[in-house]
Amino acid sequence: MYFGEESITIEEAAKRYKLSRKYIEKLIAGSYIHASDLTKQGFGILISFENQKKLKILAEHPEYRDKILDFNPSYYYDYCTELIEYHPFHDFIDRYCWLIKLFYAEKEEIKKKKYRLDVIFQRFIINNKLSIGKLSKQIGSGGNEGKIIFHLQKGWYNELVRSLPLNPDFLSIGTDLKGSVTDATSVSWNITQTYYSIYEYTNSLAFLFNKDIDTRKHRTSTIIFNNHIIGKLKNHSLFYPFFLSLKYSKAKGYPKHLNFSYAAYPRDRSKRIQDVNQDIIKAFKKLSHDNKIQHLCLVDFLYEFRVWSNYTGIDTIIKLKNGHLLEYLYKNLTTLNFFIGGISELSAIARLGEKEYLKTLNEFVYGYVLKQPQFEQNIMLIPLFVRHRIYKHLGIISSDLPYLSAMYKDPVVLVDLAVKSNGKDKKINPAPILERLGKMTISEIAKFIIEDWSKSGHVPKTYLEPMLKINNINDMYGSDSASLVILYFLSNASQWHGDVAKITKKFLNDLVSRQNKESGSV
Repeated sequence: MYFGEESITIEEAAKRYKLSRKYIEKLIAGSYIHASDLTKQGFGILISFENQKKLKILAEHPEYRDKILDFNPSYYYDYCTELIEYHPFHDFIDRYCWLIKLFYAEKEEIKKKKYRLDVIFQRFIINNKLSIGKLSKQIGSGGNEGKIIFHLQKGWYNELVRSLPLNPDFLSIGTDLKGSVTDATSVSWNITQTYYSIYEYTNSLAFLFNKDIDTRKHRTSTIIFNNHIIGKLKNHSLFYPFFLSLKYSKAKGYPKHLNFSYAAYPRDRSKRIQDVNQDIIKAFKKLSHDNKIQHLCLVDFLYEFRVWSNYTGIDTIIKLKNGHLLEYLYKNLTTLNFFIGGISELSAIARLGEKEYLKTLNEFVYGYVLKQPQFEQNIMLIPLFVRHRIYKHLGIISSDLPYLSAMYKDPVVLVDLAVKSNGKDKKINPAPILERLGKMTISEIAKFIIEDWSKSGHVPKTYLEPMLKINNINDMYGSDSASLVILYFLSNASQWHGDVAKITKKFLNDLVSRQNKESGSV
Protein backbone atom coordinates (compact mmCIF):
# COMPACT_ATOMS: atom_id res chain seq x y z
CA MET A 1 0.00 0.00 0.00
CA TYR A 2 1.61 3.22 -1.21
CA PHE A 3 -1.13 5.85 -0.58
CA GLY A 4 -1.87 5.01 3.04
CA GLU A 5 -0.52 6.81 6.10
CA GLU A 6 1.92 3.91 6.67
CA SER A 7 3.92 4.86 3.56
CA ILE A 8 6.73 7.36 4.00
CA THR A 9 9.09 9.28 1.74
CA ILE A 10 12.80 8.55 1.35
CA GLU A 11 13.62 11.63 3.44
CA GLU A 12 11.34 10.47 6.24
CA ALA A 13 12.78 6.95 6.07
CA ALA A 14 16.35 8.26 6.24
CA LYS A 15 15.54 10.29 9.35
CA ARG A 16 13.50 7.56 11.08
CA TYR A 17 16.00 4.73 10.52
CA LYS A 18 19.17 6.81 10.59
CA LEU A 19 20.24 5.72 7.13
CA SER A 20 21.52 8.03 4.42
CA ARG A 21 19.27 8.95 1.49
CA LYS A 22 22.01 7.74 -0.87
CA TYR A 23 22.08 4.32 0.81
CA ILE A 24 18.30 3.94 0.62
CA GLU A 25 18.39 4.89 -3.08
CA LYS A 26 20.95 2.12 -3.63
CA LEU A 27 18.62 -0.34 -1.91
CA ILE A 28 15.81 0.74 -4.24
CA ALA A 29 18.04 0.50 -7.32
CA GLY A 30 19.06 -3.01 -6.26
CA SER A 31 15.38 -4.00 -5.80
CA TYR A 32 15.83 -4.85 -2.14
CA ILE A 33 13.48 -2.01 -1.25
CA HIS A 34 10.48 -1.53 -3.54
CA ALA A 35 9.25 2.04 -3.69
CA SER A 36 6.55 3.81 -5.67
CA ASP A 37 7.47 6.96 -7.59
CA LEU A 38 4.41 9.17 -7.27
CA THR A 39 6.22 12.48 -7.79
CA LYS A 40 3.74 13.73 -10.42
CA GLN A 41 0.86 13.22 -7.98
CA GLY A 42 2.69 15.25 -5.38
CA PHE A 43 3.56 12.34 -3.09
CA GLY A 44 7.23 11.90 -4.04
CA ILE A 45 8.87 8.48 -3.78
CA LEU A 46 7.04 6.46 -1.14
CA ILE A 47 8.20 3.40 0.80
CA SER A 48 5.46 1.09 2.06
CA PHE A 49 5.14 -0.13 5.63
CA GLU A 50 6.14 -3.67 4.56
CA ASN A 51 9.39 -2.41 3.06
CA GLN A 52 10.09 -0.33 6.14
CA LYS A 53 10.56 -3.60 8.07
CA LYS A 54 13.68 -4.19 6.00
CA LEU A 55 14.99 -0.73 6.80
CA LYS A 56 14.38 -1.38 10.49
CA ILE A 57 16.52 -4.54 10.34
CA LEU A 58 19.32 -2.61 8.62
CA ALA A 59 19.07 0.14 11.22
CA GLU A 60 19.47 -2.41 14.04
CA HIS A 61 22.20 -4.43 12.27
CA PRO A 62 24.73 -2.14 10.58
CA GLU A 63 26.93 -5.18 9.80
CA TYR A 64 24.30 -6.32 7.26
CA ARG A 65 24.27 -3.13 5.22
CA ASP A 66 27.16 -3.85 2.87
CA LYS A 67 26.11 -7.49 2.47
CA ILE A 68 22.71 -6.42 1.20
CA LEU A 69 24.37 -4.33 -1.50
CA ASP A 70 26.87 -7.05 -2.42
CA PHE A 71 24.24 -9.43 -3.74
CA ASN A 72 20.61 -8.81 -4.62
CA PRO A 73 18.97 -10.82 -1.84
CA SER A 74 15.90 -13.04 -1.85
CA TYR A 75 12.82 -12.83 0.33
CA TYR A 76 14.55 -15.15 2.82
CA TYR A 77 16.25 -12.08 4.26
CA ASP A 78 12.90 -10.85 5.51
CA TYR A 79 11.92 -14.05 7.30
CA CYS A 80 15.23 -15.47 8.56
CA THR A 81 17.30 -12.44 9.50
CA GLU A 82 19.40 -14.53 11.91
CA LEU A 83 20.84 -16.25 8.81
CA ILE A 84 21.93 -13.05 7.10
CA GLU A 85 25.51 -14.32 6.76
CA TYR A 86 24.26 -17.50 5.06
CA HIS A 87 21.81 -15.97 2.60
CA PRO A 88 24.31 -14.74 -0.05
CA PHE A 89 25.58 -18.32 -0.46
CA HIS A 90 22.06 -19.76 -0.55
CA ASP A 91 20.93 -17.10 -3.03
CA PHE A 92 23.83 -17.68 -5.39
CA ILE A 93 23.39 -21.46 -5.49
CA ASP A 94 19.62 -21.15 -5.84
CA ARG A 95 19.93 -18.74 -8.77
CA TYR A 96 22.55 -20.88 -10.47
CA CYS A 97 20.23 -23.90 -10.29
CA TRP A 98 17.35 -21.86 -11.66
CA LEU A 99 19.48 -21.04 -14.70
CA ILE A 100 19.78 -24.80 -15.30
CA LYS A 101 16.07 -25.49 -14.77
CA LEU A 102 14.76 -22.60 -16.85
CA PHE A 103 17.23 -23.08 -19.70
CA TYR A 104 16.58 -26.81 -20.22
CA ALA A 105 12.97 -27.31 -19.14
CA GLU A 106 9.98 -27.39 -21.48
CA LYS A 107 7.23 -24.76 -21.29
CA GLU A 108 4.74 -26.89 -19.36
CA GLU A 109 7.38 -27.89 -16.81
CA ILE A 110 8.21 -24.24 -16.21
CA LYS A 111 4.56 -23.28 -15.87
CA LYS A 112 3.92 -26.01 -13.30
CA LYS A 113 7.35 -25.63 -11.65
CA LYS A 114 7.69 -29.41 -11.77
CA TYR A 115 11.28 -30.23 -12.69
CA ARG A 116 13.11 -33.55 -12.70
CA LEU A 117 16.87 -33.79 -12.44
CA ASP A 118 17.10 -36.83 -14.73
CA VAL A 119 14.92 -35.24 -17.44
CA ILE A 120 16.72 -31.89 -17.43
CA PHE A 121 20.10 -33.63 -17.59
CA GLN A 122 18.95 -35.52 -20.68
CA ARG A 123 17.89 -32.25 -22.31
CA PHE A 124 21.27 -30.78 -21.38
CA ILE A 125 22.86 -33.48 -23.55
CA ILE A 126 20.26 -33.48 -26.34
CA ASN A 127 19.69 -29.73 -26.72
CA ASN A 128 23.42 -29.03 -26.82
CA LYS A 129 23.88 -31.80 -29.44
CA LEU A 130 26.68 -33.32 -27.43
CA SER A 131 28.74 -35.65 -29.60
CA ILE A 132 31.31 -37.98 -28.05
CA GLY A 133 33.12 -38.06 -31.39
CA LYS A 134 33.49 -34.28 -31.60
CA LEU A 135 34.35 -34.05 -27.92
CA SER A 136 37.04 -36.70 -28.38
CA LYS A 137 38.61 -34.72 -31.24
CA GLN A 138 38.59 -31.55 -29.14
CA ILE A 139 40.29 -33.28 -26.20
CA GLY A 140 42.84 -35.23 -28.23
CA SER A 141 45.17 -37.80 -26.71
CA GLY A 142 47.20 -35.59 -24.38
CA GLY A 143 46.75 -34.93 -20.67
CA ASN A 144 47.28 -37.52 -17.98
CA GLU A 145 45.07 -40.60 -18.26
CA GLY A 146 45.97 -41.92 -14.81
CA LYS A 147 45.10 -38.61 -13.13
CA ILE A 148 41.82 -38.35 -15.07
CA ILE A 149 40.78 -41.73 -13.64
CA PHE A 150 42.13 -40.98 -10.15
CA HIS A 151 40.21 -37.73 -9.72
CA LEU A 152 37.08 -39.07 -11.41
CA GLN A 153 36.89 -41.89 -8.88
CA LYS A 154 37.43 -39.43 -6.02
CA GLY A 155 34.55 -37.38 -7.39
CA TRP A 156 32.37 -40.51 -7.46
CA TYR A 157 33.29 -41.36 -3.88
CA ASN A 158 32.44 -37.94 -2.47
CA GLU A 159 29.21 -37.64 -4.45
CA LEU A 160 28.15 -41.09 -3.29
CA VAL A 161 28.76 -40.35 0.38
CA ARG A 162 27.11 -36.92 0.33
CA SER A 163 24.00 -38.48 -1.31
CA LEU A 164 23.10 -40.55 1.74
CA PRO A 165 20.39 -41.39 2.63
CA LEU A 166 19.48 -42.51 -0.90
CA ASN A 167 15.91 -41.55 -1.73
CA PRO A 168 14.12 -41.26 -5.12
CA ASP A 169 12.85 -37.83 -4.08
CA PHE A 170 16.26 -36.36 -4.98
CA LEU A 171 15.26 -36.50 -8.66
CA SER A 172 12.38 -34.10 -8.07
CA ILE A 173 13.78 -30.56 -8.05
CA GLY A 174 10.64 -28.46 -8.49
CA THR A 175 9.09 -26.04 -6.00
CA ASP A 176 6.75 -28.58 -4.43
CA LEU A 177 8.89 -29.19 -1.36
CA LYS A 178 7.78 -30.88 1.82
CA GLY A 179 10.08 -28.95 4.11
CA SER A 180 10.81 -32.20 5.90
CA VAL A 181 14.55 -31.60 6.29
CA THR A 182 14.93 -30.03 9.73
CA ASP A 183 18.24 -31.38 11.01
CA ALA A 184 21.14 -29.03 10.36
CA THR A 185 23.72 -31.00 12.36
CA SER A 186 25.42 -32.38 9.23
CA VAL A 187 24.89 -29.49 6.82
CA SER A 188 28.51 -28.27 7.04
CA TRP A 189 29.74 -31.76 6.23
CA ASN A 190 27.35 -32.05 3.26
CA ILE A 191 28.58 -28.72 1.88
CA THR A 192 32.17 -29.92 2.28
CA GLN A 193 31.55 -33.27 0.57
CA THR A 194 29.72 -31.54 -2.29
CA TYR A 195 32.58 -29.13 -2.77
CA TYR A 196 35.20 -31.89 -2.76
CA SER A 197 33.22 -33.99 -5.22
CA ILE A 198 32.87 -31.07 -7.62
CA TYR A 199 36.51 -30.10 -7.07
CA GLU A 200 37.67 -33.63 -7.95
CA TYR A 201 35.45 -33.72 -11.02
CA THR A 202 36.92 -30.44 -12.24
CA ASN A 203 40.42 -31.79 -11.55
CA SER A 204 39.57 -34.74 -13.80
CA LEU A 205 38.60 -32.23 -16.51
CA ALA A 206 41.81 -30.27 -15.98
CA PHE A 207 43.95 -33.38 -16.53
CA LEU A 208 42.39 -33.87 -19.95
CA PHE A 209 44.87 -31.25 -21.13
CA ASN A 210 47.57 -31.18 -18.42
CA LYS A 211 50.22 -33.72 -17.45
CA ASP A 212 50.82 -32.41 -13.93
CA ILE A 213 49.02 -30.03 -11.55
CA ASP A 214 49.56 -29.54 -7.83
CA THR A 215 45.98 -30.32 -6.78
CA ARG A 216 46.90 -29.99 -3.09
CA LYS A 217 46.64 -26.24 -3.62
CA HIS A 218 43.03 -25.69 -4.60
CA ARG A 219 43.57 -22.27 -6.10
CA THR A 220 46.34 -23.61 -8.37
CA SER A 221 43.98 -26.16 -9.86
CA THR A 222 40.98 -23.85 -10.25
CA ILE A 223 43.06 -21.05 -11.80
CA ILE A 224 44.16 -23.51 -14.51
CA PHE A 225 40.57 -24.64 -14.91
CA ASN A 226 39.28 -21.05 -15.23
CA ASN A 227 42.03 -19.80 -17.53
CA HIS A 228 42.32 -22.76 -19.89
CA ILE A 229 39.82 -25.60 -19.47
CA ILE A 230 36.56 -23.63 -19.66
CA GLY A 231 37.46 -22.18 -23.05
CA LYS A 232 38.41 -25.59 -24.45
CA LEU A 233 35.24 -27.38 -23.31
CA LYS A 234 32.52 -24.68 -23.33
CA ASN A 235 31.16 -25.76 -26.74
CA HIS A 236 31.69 -29.50 -26.28
CA SER A 237 30.71 -30.64 -22.75
CA LEU A 238 30.90 -27.68 -20.35
CA PHE A 239 27.70 -26.10 -21.64
CA TYR A 240 25.65 -23.24 -20.19
CA PRO A 241 25.54 -22.28 -17.38
CA PHE A 242 28.64 -24.22 -16.31
CA PHE A 243 31.05 -22.11 -18.37
CA LEU A 244 29.86 -18.90 -16.69
CA SER A 245 32.78 -16.84 -15.45
CA LEU A 246 34.01 -13.29 -15.79
CA LYS A 247 35.40 -14.24 -19.22
CA TYR A 248 32.32 -16.11 -20.48
CA SER A 249 29.46 -14.21 -18.90
CA LYS A 250 26.30 -15.18 -20.79
CA ALA A 251 24.61 -17.66 -23.10
CA LYS A 252 24.61 -17.14 -26.87
CA GLY A 253 20.83 -16.92 -26.71
CA TYR A 254 17.91 -17.81 -24.47
CA PRO A 255 14.77 -19.72 -25.51
CA LYS A 256 12.06 -17.22 -26.48
CA HIS A 257 9.47 -18.64 -24.07
CA LEU A 258 11.69 -17.56 -21.14
CA ASN A 259 10.56 -13.97 -21.72
CA PHE A 260 7.01 -14.75 -20.54
CA SER A 261 5.90 -14.09 -16.98
CA TYR A 262 5.57 -17.79 -16.11
CA ALA A 263 9.34 -18.11 -16.60
CA ALA A 264 10.18 -15.41 -14.01
CA TYR A 265 12.58 -16.15 -11.20
CA PRO A 266 10.29 -17.36 -8.35
CA ARG A 267 12.15 -15.39 -5.65
CA ASP A 268 11.74 -12.13 -7.56
CA ARG A 269 8.99 -12.10 -10.20
CA SER A 270 10.48 -9.00 -11.82
CA LYS A 271 13.53 -10.99 -12.95
CA ARG A 272 13.94 -13.07 -16.12
CA ILE A 273 16.72 -15.53 -16.80
CA GLN A 274 18.96 -12.76 -18.19
CA ASP A 275 18.67 -10.88 -14.88
CA VAL A 276 19.45 -14.00 -12.84
CA ASN A 277 22.46 -14.62 -15.08
CA GLN A 278 23.64 -11.09 -14.35
CA ASP A 279 23.23 -11.66 -10.60
CA ILE A 280 25.64 -14.61 -10.91
CA ILE A 281 28.20 -12.49 -12.76
CA LYS A 282 27.81 -9.74 -10.17
CA ALA A 283 28.64 -12.26 -7.43
CA PHE A 284 31.68 -13.41 -9.41
CA LYS A 285 32.90 -9.83 -9.71
CA LYS A 286 32.58 -9.32 -5.97
CA LEU A 287 34.45 -12.57 -5.28
CA SER A 288 37.11 -11.64 -7.82
CA HIS A 289 37.62 -8.23 -6.19
CA ASP A 290 37.80 -9.67 -2.67
CA ASN A 291 40.26 -12.44 -3.58
CA LYS A 292 42.20 -10.60 -6.30
CA ILE A 293 41.58 -13.42 -8.81
CA GLN A 294 41.09 -12.39 -12.43
CA HIS A 295 39.02 -15.36 -13.62
CA LEU A 296 36.82 -17.54 -11.47
CA CYS A 297 33.75 -19.73 -11.75
CA LEU A 298 31.29 -21.86 -9.75
CA VAL A 299 34.03 -23.97 -8.12
CA ASP A 300 35.61 -20.87 -6.57
CA PHE A 301 32.29 -19.82 -5.07
CA LEU A 302 31.72 -23.29 -3.63
CA TYR A 303 35.21 -23.15 -2.14
CA GLU A 304 34.29 -19.94 -0.31
CA PHE A 305 31.04 -21.51 0.86
CA ARG A 306 32.90 -24.57 2.17
CA VAL A 307 35.43 -22.47 4.08
CA TRP A 308 32.73 -20.21 5.52
CA SER A 309 30.43 -23.06 6.61
CA ASN A 310 33.24 -24.91 8.39
CA TYR A 311 34.97 -21.98 10.06
CA THR A 312 33.70 -18.41 10.31
CA GLY A 313 30.06 -19.29 9.62
CA ILE A 314 29.68 -22.32 11.84
CA ASP A 315 27.64 -20.40 14.44
CA THR A 316 25.24 -19.29 11.71
CA ILE A 317 24.99 -22.67 9.97
CA ILE A 318 23.79 -24.43 13.11
CA LYS A 319 20.81 -22.04 13.21
CA LEU A 320 19.68 -23.34 9.82
CA LYS A 321 16.59 -25.21 10.98
CA ASN A 322 13.99 -23.98 8.51
CA GLY A 323 12.83 -27.10 6.66
CA HIS A 324 12.34 -25.51 3.25
CA LEU A 325 15.64 -23.65 3.35
CA LEU A 326 17.52 -26.85 4.14
CA GLU A 327 15.65 -28.88 1.54
CA TYR A 328 16.33 -26.30 -1.16
CA LEU A 329 20.00 -26.24 -0.20
CA TYR A 330 20.37 -30.02 -0.36
CA LYS A 331 18.50 -30.30 -3.67
CA ASN A 332 20.48 -27.45 -5.21
CA LEU A 333 23.81 -28.93 -4.11
CA THR A 334 22.68 -32.29 -5.50
CA THR A 335 21.78 -30.66 -8.82
CA LEU A 336 25.17 -28.97 -9.21
CA ASN A 337 27.03 -32.12 -8.20
CA PHE A 338 24.95 -34.27 -10.57
CA PHE A 339 25.59 -32.07 -13.61
CA ILE A 340 29.28 -31.51 -13.03
CA GLY A 341 29.73 -35.23 -12.40
CA GLY A 342 28.03 -35.88 -15.73
CA ILE A 343 30.21 -33.35 -17.56
CA SER A 344 33.32 -35.03 -16.13
CA GLU A 345 32.07 -38.53 -17.03
CA LEU A 346 31.15 -37.60 -20.59
CA SER A 347 34.54 -36.00 -21.09
CA ALA A 348 36.27 -39.08 -19.66
CA ILE A 349 34.29 -41.36 -22.00
CA ALA A 350 35.46 -39.23 -24.92
CA ARG A 351 39.09 -39.31 -23.78
CA LEU A 352 39.40 -42.91 -22.54
CA GLY A 353 36.93 -44.65 -24.84
CA GLU A 354 33.94 -46.66 -23.62
CA LYS A 355 35.85 -49.87 -22.86
CA GLU A 356 38.54 -48.26 -20.68
CA TYR A 357 36.01 -45.97 -19.05
CA LEU A 358 33.71 -48.84 -18.03
CA LYS A 359 36.74 -50.72 -16.71
CA THR A 360 37.43 -47.72 -14.46
CA LEU A 361 33.80 -47.63 -13.35
CA ASN A 362 33.69 -51.36 -12.61
CA GLU A 363 36.85 -51.15 -10.51
CA PHE A 364 35.16 -48.51 -8.37
CA VAL A 365 31.89 -50.44 -8.13
CA TYR A 366 33.33 -53.86 -7.27
CA GLY A 367 36.07 -52.38 -5.10
CA TYR A 368 33.82 -50.12 -3.03
CA VAL A 369 30.11 -49.71 -3.89
CA LEU A 370 29.02 -53.36 -3.81
CA LYS A 371 30.84 -53.91 -0.53
CA GLN A 372 28.57 -51.39 1.23
CA PRO A 373 25.05 -52.76 2.02
CA GLN A 374 23.42 -49.30 2.04
CA PHE A 375 24.63 -48.75 -1.54
CA GLU A 376 23.97 -52.23 -2.92
CA GLN A 377 20.37 -52.23 -1.69
CA ASN A 378 19.65 -48.82 -3.26
CA ILE A 379 21.89 -49.12 -6.29
CA MET A 380 19.31 -47.74 -8.75
CA LEU A 381 19.28 -44.47 -6.77
CA ILE A 382 23.02 -43.80 -6.86
CA PRO A 383 23.55 -40.62 -8.95
CA LEU A 384 26.34 -41.98 -11.15
CA PHE A 385 24.17 -45.00 -12.10
CA VAL A 386 21.22 -42.72 -12.84
CA ARG A 387 23.49 -40.88 -15.28
CA HIS A 388 24.77 -44.10 -16.84
CA ARG A 389 21.25 -45.35 -17.57
CA ILE A 390 20.76 -42.02 -19.32
CA TYR A 391 23.97 -42.51 -21.34
CA LYS A 392 22.75 -45.94 -22.41
CA HIS A 393 19.35 -44.54 -23.41
CA LEU A 394 20.96 -41.76 -25.47
CA GLY A 395 23.41 -44.12 -27.16
CA ILE A 396 26.49 -42.57 -25.58
CA ILE A 397 27.50 -45.99 -24.26
CA SER A 398 26.32 -49.33 -25.64
CA SER A 399 27.05 -51.67 -22.72
CA ASP A 400 24.67 -52.49 -19.90
CA LEU A 401 25.93 -52.36 -16.34
CA PRO A 402 25.42 -55.93 -15.01
CA TYR A 403 24.92 -54.92 -11.38
CA LEU A 404 21.87 -52.76 -12.21
CA SER A 405 19.37 -55.56 -11.70
CA ALA A 406 15.91 -55.46 -13.26
CA MET A 407 14.53 -56.74 -9.96
CA TYR A 408 14.68 -53.18 -8.62
CA LYS A 409 12.12 -50.57 -9.64
CA ASP A 410 13.81 -48.00 -11.83
CA PRO A 411 12.97 -44.43 -10.67
CA VAL A 412 14.56 -42.78 -13.72
CA VAL A 413 12.33 -41.09 -16.31
CA LEU A 414 13.84 -41.43 -19.79
CA VAL A 415 12.77 -38.84 -22.35
CA ASP A 416 11.23 -39.85 -25.65
CA LEU A 417 13.87 -39.06 -28.26
CA ALA A 418 11.11 -37.90 -30.61
CA VAL A 419 9.73 -35.11 -28.41
CA LYS A 420 6.55 -33.29 -29.41
CA SER A 421 5.99 -29.59 -28.88
CA ASN A 422 2.63 -27.88 -29.58
CA GLY A 423 1.53 -30.92 -31.56
CA LYS A 424 4.53 -30.82 -33.87
CA ASP A 425 7.52 -33.12 -33.90
CA LYS A 426 10.80 -31.49 -33.00
CA LYS A 427 13.81 -32.47 -35.03
CA ILE A 428 16.11 -34.38 -32.74
CA ASN A 429 19.85 -34.49 -32.84
CA PRO A 430 20.75 -37.64 -34.83
CA ALA A 431 24.35 -37.83 -33.52
CA PRO A 432 23.65 -39.80 -30.29
CA ILE A 433 21.43 -42.28 -32.16
CA LEU A 434 23.97 -42.74 -34.95
CA GLU A 435 26.77 -43.25 -32.42
CA ARG A 436 24.64 -45.85 -30.66
CA LEU A 437 23.77 -47.66 -33.90
CA GLY A 438 27.41 -47.65 -34.96
CA LYS A 439 28.34 -49.68 -31.86
CA MET A 440 25.57 -52.27 -32.31
CA THR A 441 25.49 -55.60 -34.10
CA ILE A 442 22.70 -56.08 -36.66
CA SER A 443 20.90 -58.30 -34.16
CA GLU A 444 21.07 -55.51 -31.53
CA ILE A 445 19.78 -52.99 -34.10
CA ALA A 446 16.79 -55.29 -34.73
CA LYS A 447 16.03 -55.32 -30.99
CA PHE A 448 16.39 -51.52 -30.92
CA ILE A 449 13.88 -51.26 -33.79
CA ILE A 450 11.38 -53.51 -32.00
CA GLU A 451 11.71 -51.41 -28.83
CA ASP A 452 11.04 -48.11 -30.65
CA TRP A 453 8.36 -49.40 -33.05
CA SER A 454 6.39 -50.97 -30.19
CA LYS A 455 5.86 -47.50 -28.68
CA SER A 456 3.56 -46.54 -31.56
CA GLY A 457 1.84 -49.81 -32.48
CA HIS A 458 2.09 -53.46 -33.48
CA VAL A 459 5.51 -54.59 -34.72
CA PRO A 460 5.47 -57.12 -37.61
CA LYS A 461 8.35 -59.14 -36.19
CA THR A 462 8.32 -61.54 -39.16
CA TYR A 463 10.31 -58.99 -41.16
CA LEU A 464 12.82 -58.58 -38.31
CA GLU A 465 13.38 -62.23 -37.39
CA PRO A 466 16.17 -62.76 -39.99
CA MET A 467 17.98 -59.62 -38.71
CA LEU A 468 17.82 -61.01 -35.17
CA LYS A 469 19.90 -63.99 -36.34
CA ILE A 470 22.86 -62.07 -37.84
CA ASN A 471 25.54 -59.90 -36.31
CA ASN A 472 27.75 -58.58 -39.09
CA ILE A 473 27.10 -57.11 -42.54
CA ASN A 474 29.30 -59.90 -43.94
CA ASP A 475 27.17 -62.66 -42.37
CA MET A 476 24.76 -64.94 -44.25
CA TYR A 477 21.22 -65.94 -43.34
CA GLY A 478 20.79 -69.22 -45.13
CA SER A 479 21.52 -68.40 -48.76
CA ASP A 480 20.80 -64.67 -48.34
CA SER A 481 23.43 -62.05 -47.53
CA ALA A 482 23.04 -59.67 -44.61
CA SER A 483 22.48 -56.85 -47.12
CA LEU A 484 19.49 -58.66 -48.64
CA VAL A 485 18.06 -59.36 -45.17
CA ILE A 486 18.28 -55.65 -44.28
CA LEU A 487 16.74 -54.57 -47.59
CA TYR A 488 13.91 -57.07 -47.05
CA PHE A 489 13.17 -55.42 -43.71
CA LEU A 490 13.40 -51.87 -45.11
CA SER A 491 10.97 -52.67 -47.91
CA ASN A 492 8.40 -53.72 -45.29
CA ALA A 493 9.01 -50.99 -42.70
CA SER A 494 6.79 -48.23 -44.14
CA GLN A 495 4.59 -48.24 -41.03
CA TRP A 496 7.49 -47.45 -38.71
CA HIS A 497 7.43 -43.66 -38.33
CA GLY A 498 9.22 -40.90 -36.43
CA ASP A 499 12.67 -39.35 -36.25
CA VAL A 500 14.28 -42.44 -34.72
CA ALA A 501 12.85 -44.53 -37.56
CA LYS A 502 14.15 -42.12 -40.22
CA ILE A 503 17.63 -42.02 -38.69
CA THR A 504 17.80 -45.81 -38.31
CA LYS A 505 16.52 -46.52 -41.82
CA LYS A 506 19.08 -44.14 -43.32
CA PHE A 507 21.81 -45.76 -41.23
CA LEU A 508 20.86 -49.22 -42.55
CA ASN A 509 20.61 -47.99 -46.14
CA ASP A 510 24.06 -46.41 -45.86
CA LEU A 511 25.41 -49.63 -44.32
CA VAL A 512 24.12 -51.69 -47.26
CA SER A 513 25.39 -49.13 -49.80
CA ARG A 514 28.91 -49.22 -48.34
CA GLN A 515 28.86 -53.02 -48.35
CA ASN A 516 27.76 -53.13 -51.98
CA LYS A 517 30.50 -50.71 -53.02
CA GLU A 518 33.16 -52.71 -51.19
CA SER A 519 31.99 -56.01 -52.70
CA GLY A 520 31.52 -54.58 -56.19
CA SER A 521 27.78 -55.31 -56.21
CA VAL A 522 25.45 -53.08 -58.16
